[in-house]
Amino acid sequence: MNNRCLYILIVLMMIRHICMAQADKVTLKADTVPTFPDPPVEFNVQRNDIPHGKMTVVQYLSKTLGKRRELSVYTPPGYTADRRYPVLYLLHGVGADYRQWTEWCQADNVVDNLIAAGKMQPVIMVFPNCDTRLTVTDTAASSRSGRADGFEGYGKSFEEDLVKDIIPYIDSHYSTISDREHRALAGLSMGGGQSLNIGLYHLETFAYVGGFSSAPNTNKFGGMYTDVEFIPDRKAAREKLKLLWIGCGNKDGLFRISEKAHQYLNEIGMPHVWNVDTNGHDNTEWDRNLYLFAQRIFIQHRPGALQAFAPGRVRLLPGPFLDARSTDEKYILSLDPDRLLAPFQKDAGIPVKKENYGNWESGGLDGHIGGHYLSALSLMFAATGKKVFLHRLHYMLDQLEQCQLKNGNGYLGGIPDGKKVWKELAEGNGDAVTKRWVPWYNVHKTMNGLLDAWTLTASTQARDMLLRLCRWSREVTANLGDEQMQLMLQTEFGGMNEIYAAVAEQTGDTSWLYMARRFTHRKLLEPLGRHIDALTGLHANTQIPKVVGFMRTGMVGHDTALEDASAFFWNTVVSHRSISIGGNSVREHFHAADNFRSMLESPEGPETCNSYNMLKLTRLLFLHSPDRKFMDYYERTIYNHILSSQHPNGGFVYFTPIRPMHYRVYSTPQHAMWCCVGTGLENHGKYTELIYAHSNDSLYVNLFIPSVLQWESKSMTLVQETRFPEEDASLLRITLKRPQLITMAVRVPGWIKDSMTVTVNGQHVIPAMSASGYMFIRRTWKNGDELKVHLPMEARTEGLPDGSQWVSFLYGPVVLAAATDTLNMPGLHADTGRWGHIARGPLRPLQAAPVLELEGPGPVRLQRTGRALEFTANNLISGPAFRQLKLVPFYRIHDSRYILYWAYAGQGDRRKAQASPGDESPRLDSLTADRVYAGEQQPEVDHQLEDSGSSAGVSGDQHFRVAQHSFAYTLQTAATGKHQLYVRYRYLNVDDCGSVVVGNKCLLELCGQAGGEKNDQIAVVDIPGQMISGGTVKVTFMAASGRTTPGIMEVRLLRAL
Repeated sequence: MNNRCLYILIVLMMIRHICMAQADKVTLKADTVPTFPDPPVEFNVQRNDIPHGKMTVVQYLSKTLGKRRELSVYTPPGYTADRRYPVLYLLHGVGADYRQWTEWCQADNVVDNLIAAGKMQPVIMVFPNCDTRLTVTDTAASSRSGRADGFEGYGKSFEEDLVKDIIPYIDSHYSTISDREHRALAGLSMGGGQSLNIGLYHLETFAYVGGFSSAPNTNKFGGMYTDVEFIPDRKAAREKLKLLWIGCGNKDGLFRISEKAHQYLNEIGMPHVWNVDTNGHDNTEWDRNLYLFAQRIFIQHRPGALQAFAPGRVRLLPGPFLDARSTDEKYILSLDPDRLLAPFQKDAGIPVKKENYGNWESGGLDGHIGGHYLSALSLMFAATGKKVFLHRLHYMLDQLEQCQLKNGNGYLGGIPDGKKVWKELAEGNGDAVTKRWVPWYNVHKTMNGLLDAWTLTASTQARDMLLRLCRWSREVTANLGDEQMQLMLQTEFGGMNEIYAAVAEQTGDTSWLYMARRFTHRKLLEPLGRHIDALTGLHANTQIPKVVGFMRTGMVGHDTALEDASAFFWNTVVSHRSISIGGNSVREHFHAADNFRSMLESPEGPETCNSYNMLKLTRLLFLHSPDRKFMDYYERTIYNHILSSQHPNGGFVYFTPIRPMHYRVYSTPQHAMWCCVGTGLENHGKYTELIYAHSNDSLYVNLFIPSVLQWESKSMTLVQETRFPEEDASLLRITLKRPQLITMAVRVPGWIKDSMTVTVNGQHVIPAMSASGYMFIRRTWKNGDELKVHLPMEARTEGLPDGSQWVSFLYGPVVLAAATDTLNMPGLHADTGRWGHIARGPLRPLQAAPVLELEGPGPVRLQRTGRALEFTANNLISGPAFRQLKLVPFYRIHDSRYILYWAYAGQGDRRKAQASPGDESPRLDSLTADRVYAGEQQPEVDHQLEDSGSSAGVSGDQHFRVAQHSFAYTLQTAATGKHQLYVRYRYLNVDDCGSVVVGNKCLLELCGQAGGEKNDQIAVVDIPGQMISGGTVKVTFMAASGRTTPGIMEVRLLRAL
């Protein structure tokens, strides 16, 4: 070993010894926990199966120093002068030289492996000698800068050498992209301090700056230069820096330097990545930081990825979507902001101007509509440009900010007695939120509203409020260990992980990805990552937003595993768990994918909120990996579920039953405050978000909706004129200031009959077809050009995913249904009742529904009536009673019972399509005053579950709850007279035993026996009249001593005959 290497080794060992000794004194704060997953095991090992870059030692004349000096240069595999490359400058630590990054660390291996894996683009790396005492001829230990000279060689003289000599030399001798956008600076230890000092003072030179284990030479915080400002121009730094990285191991004795820098950056609101792991002051730490840092610099737009157009760039023209938006506008403006603000003001101790709304806004979910309202106002302003929405948004923000400032800790919410919940949570009790009605879900609505106000209306006020709320949420969860955090995440939290990922993306501060990952529910993620469908029995709209968060976190954090899990979830739900309108679930839960019977029978069909969130996920997936399948689903869902979920005179739908001859219920503005009212307020302001998308020189036409697009960067206006789906064509007129070479990518829908044809200026063209389901027309477009798309459609039937003998009718993407009658539809327009969102009118027997004479799903011949999109199917309907029904788009049917799904059978075989013989459900339902499905989230909340020692589970696709001690529900009735209690249960163990208690009286004993019945059991017992007080009855299930009750599945309060 030569003297130079020995000297370097001794110095590094001394530094490491000092750092490790200091590490024992470190007390870690809440956010000093590992931020990113560990790299792959061999991330820095040289591989023989990939190409390698080339290392070269070069000499240059430093005019600044008047010396000849050395540095080393890495050129990537396949380097050629025909291509230009970005440059990463890496600085070494004290006592070392340019070789440290490739001899002590393995920078060349790390980058080789990343390039081979496609995780970063090819780059040039430059390793200078950062001690200006070192020259080509003088590398002696005695000549090096150190403590004796105050490390002078690592100071201003190197800064000038780097900027005035090294960079110009590299740019003139190598094929570089010589602008700041393609130049990064990072270093380790002393080099980390140098990188921060130099990079933050030379924003005209570097767009990416990173300090790894930064040493005492770090400006302001290191101890050597405490009087030197860390960031001299904060405004310029915010505007120019693409990435500021502060990384350090929490076992490093120099940790406090990096932590102080991070805390300072938080205080001044400077976006940055705070990367903490469990390493010390060593090469493992530096290789790991390089691995993460390198993947986040010089990021190119992902090949094939698209961008949505900015808010306001697309406007709707007359048609059903504009009509729906106009209806929504009136509903939004009919709501009273002061009543929506009241829950927040009460929580903050500010006098209210008006009392809050009733219904869900005063039953535990207080404030959730207020968050949705921020989003709805922002969306409507972006969609319409109408100042009335902006003015109301500003009023809401001003009042909410007063609440946030009064709270003093960044919190903003309207949850009743919320401060008690958050105090318990801050003390490390993750179970605190599970005992209340979804507190995080409520907070998420406020955060999402602030995010929309920021991104859609450029409100810096909303941005600052959101960041304060994010910081509060980080602090309130800081004391939760991993186990407590995962316990908390079992509840519905509305996609908190998506918010943090979005904040990371918008601010450039990817340290928020740490919080996104903290809110990643592993119990849901892990089977999805293994491509296993474990969704049966889960509350659907709890899971879908979590997956939206997985996808957004994956996109922002470049985590392909999260992206893959999200795509698997989407494929599973769309292909195996969704019906023709795009919706999913029954009674809010995913039922068994191979049995849709429960959905066909229940009045609580697909929930509108589910489709709202599935569309959010679809949008992310499509922009990330453009494919027709995403837009096919998006199209069918907005036409058939979203458009149909709003009454033409105002009012939103919660459940869309597919039970034949049932009906839907609509909200009323001043009374109903359900979750689907909140998402409904937003839904109809979002129709323009994906009609078009674009890459640099390609315009994607995704939906055939009358609209106007302003593509500012191309000085292009596109007007889409169409009466689709009433007509089978769409005309796109192009206005350009000058001819432009552009690729027009037009979706070829999966429902097209035969083939889709295209003309340009009246002439047929043969476009290029892609595997993604788009046709591409690339040409130089001129002002006045017209592109016409012909969209041939046919009528067809489509079965349920379980293969059962039920179908719905479609014409193109539009689901056709039949209105049957308007008899006996109580609660059609909801009042303030807690369960007013459920259509509780009489259920018609399934046996009474019409049956189609079909051999199976596929194309069918319908008769047109002469009205647009109106057909009859009298040639298919068995029996005369229903042959005069008209099939029309489902989105046109309102205030009526309807048939959406039809039983079918081959000639002479109707029995297969009929309900089971002796089906008692209509009669039972007609006697039911109230019911609760045990183990299901929303029904249990609705019935005031009191849990004193019980647990929920799923058997097959049946939910249940068992008591180890006891649990209770409160049921209601408006009827007088005699009542009975109905209990459906199942013995899960031979020694299950418990009692059913009303008041102080045991009404039932439920005890199993060896070899006893394992199927569902039903018990019905009279309830003494005096036990029903004030229209309510409390039913308690108590376990026998040392045993558990059977699995309780369903409890009903019946009106006795």
